[in-house]
Amino acid sequence: MKPEATNFGRQWDEFWRGGSDAAIVGDRGATSPALKGFWSEAFSGLVAMGGEECSLLDLASGAGVVSETALAHISAREVTAVDISAAAVNATRSRLGVKGIVANCADLPFSDGAFSCVASQYGLEYAGQDAFGEAARALAPGGAFVALVHVRGGAIEAECSRDADVAGAVIESNVLSAVADAFQIASGRTGAHAPQAAMAANREALMKGAQALKTVRATYGDTAASGLAVRINDDIARLFQRMSAYEPQEVLDWSAGVEAETRSYLARMTSMQNAALDEPAVQDAAERMRAHDVVFETTVPQRLYDGAEPIAWIFKGAKPS
Repeated sequence: MKPEATNFGRQWDEFWRGGSDAAIVGDRGATSPALKGFWSEAFSGLVAMGGEECSLLDLASGAGVVSETALAHISAREVTAVDISAAAVNATRSRLGVKGIVANCADLPFSDGAFSCVASQYGLEYAGQDAFGEAARALAPGGAFVALVHVRGGAIEAECSRDADVAGAVIESNVLSAVADAFQIASGRTGAHAPQAAMAANREALMKGAQALKTVRATYGDTAASGLAVRINDDIARLFQRMSAYEPQEVLDWSAGVEAETRSYLARMTSMQNAALDEPAVQDAAERMRAHDVVFETTVPQRLYDGAEPIAWIFKGAKPS
């Protein structure tokens, strides 16, 4: 069963475009030294096996990290980056000069055996188990397959869980709407029949929101969710310090933009948690690939570590000629 891609693609489009004008939420890059080292070794190994010239399919390509590393090691006659996000595909195409296609990895628009090398970093798992079979189908006889997949119980899943909690707490605090209401009340545009009561209620809402942000920072630290709570707190402080410089509509737009981006960030963090695979799911994915004649280097799933923590499942295999 192929997952519905429309909303998911839209969430990641927003991220790869750089987010809304509020630009409050950052995100982790998939470029740690452990990951870079893995891909450098993988493509160097491909060269040693005589695969320095290949047609490479980079699935769920995101920022194009895998494609970029490949181009530094092999003379790829063709690199095709596929992602569900049009913004990601356009950015990778422009930056690297590779071919880019917007597609769901569980339903690839390629013929059987179209590529001599298929690779993916933190992407196939989002499209569901069917994506692994599709990746194998697109691999040519004699070709190599390499992928890193989110691991259930690993460091990245734990980080996503923490960051999702932070984003959820920010949304539930209602501090963003309270700030917007404060500017509306101060401008006299609320039309409230009892302005004093409205001001008192708003003050209470602001105090609760401020305490919620303080609690988030104390519980999760200032760097959680790319410093989301800190940035919102700092923005609110600037707004009130220069209250006369902002029109109420500007603050409304800021509030709506930050909340929308925070909700999108929460959805992405949740999707990352949901995509992480446990060992039975990894075995199932491998079986789907074996059905298309892919042979793996090891029968037992291997993990990639960054220090003491596992950060990925390693898929390494080939399709016999």
